[in-house]
Amino acid sequence: KQTVSIKHIDITNGIMNPKSDVCMDKTLLPKGLTAPFLLSVDKTSYLADSYDGELVDGYWFIEIDGISSVREMYRFPGGRVRIENGKASFECNASDIKVLGKIITKTEFIV
Repeated sequence: KQTVSIKHIDITNGIMNPKSDVCMDKTLLPKGLTAPFLLSVDKTSYLADSYDGELVDGYWFIEIDGISSVREMYRFPGGRVRIENGKASFECNASDIKVLGKIITKTEFIV
């Protein structure tokens, strides 16, 4: 079988809304993913994977105070992280962030 069914989640105003599963060709998925899923945010789609390890620099699917989003994060000493969000970027403790997944790829619609 060359296809696999993965979960699809739409995020609108920070709220997760489950959608119908998406069928993908296995050859389009990187090897080594444990539980891949698709995120849709505005006109951007992300392929993400579940993640249980320590936060490292990169793009993450996270929840802060019950609001879900995809953000670029940087790890600092002392268990601190920087959350990139344009003019609203900030630093906090890594323990303040609930990690929902690691972003693997990003597809952005131009129109």
